Amino acid sequence: MNRLMIVLCALFLLTGCATSDPSTPAADPTRDPLVLPTLTPTDEGSTPDDASDDVASGGASWNPVAEAVILQYDEGGGFRMAPSGTQLPLFTLYGDGTVVWSQESEKPSAGFEREVFVGKLTPEEMSALLDFVEASGIWEIESVRDEMIADAPTSYLIASFNDKQREISVYPAGSPEAPAPFATVRDRLLSERPTNSARYDADSFLFQAQQINNLGELTEDQAVLYEWWPFESLPLEQYTSTQVEFTGEQATAIADFVRDNGKIVKYQTQLYQISLFGEAPRPVQ
Repeated sequence: MNRLMIVLCALFLLTGCATSDPSTPAADPTRDPLVLPTLTPTDEGSTPDDASDDVASGGASWNPVAEAVILQYDEGGGFRMAPSGTQLPLFTLYGDGTVVWSQESEKPSAGFEREVFVGKLTPEEMSALLDFVEASGIWEIESVRDEMIADAPTSYLIASFNDKQREISVYPAGSPEAPAPFATVRDRLLSERPTNSARYDADSFLFQAQQINNLGELTEDQAVLYEWWPFESLPLEQYTSTQVEFTGEQATAIADFVRDNGKIVKYQTQLYQISLFGEAPRPVQ
């Protein structure tokens, strides 16, 4: 009996030593696990340097960086005159929801080949658009090219979201042989115009002049179609071999003149074409 009491006492002392410090709370099995904060894009569309995960909304996920091209559609190339302004795609959607879109116009934005607008989609609108593109079957189609046609423009589509990337081209642009998903997405992008879109005006330009004709070779009816170059401090013959950057009030004055009067001007005894390349609102892929 004495031996049994000794064993019981020893067991009691051991269990007493193994209990936790009363100052340390025991783990509560009913408490929710720790949830770490989710990284979301800032207003500028950037993320911390050590963050590269895509942002997700609805069923779509994409790179939220402001310079990341998520969707892009354009038509260009083929036999055409050299551009006298910056060429921007017809539609580009960036990671922060910004949409830069352009359209053919008799009065393009100064410094550009087309009239340029900038707007922004909400995450919900962006997700709905990407879900539409995802469901179109765009990932399963191939590029199309008709080798029997020469010097025609090409249409192309770039998509980069949901951990997939694809670039598809159709030559010539508008070909009836274009895969149905390509045509479906093209039509949707060309009609996707954010309601907050505003015309874009660049504030800096690369400027160059090119002599194209002698005024003496024009008829009187032809000569009256063009305005005289009004900037005496900018003699056009000095800008035919190099591009010069203009900013500030001088750039605005030149841009306003070109927008209102066109790129062909009279100067002294010559007819010149003005090339004005505006700074794009976002990098162009």
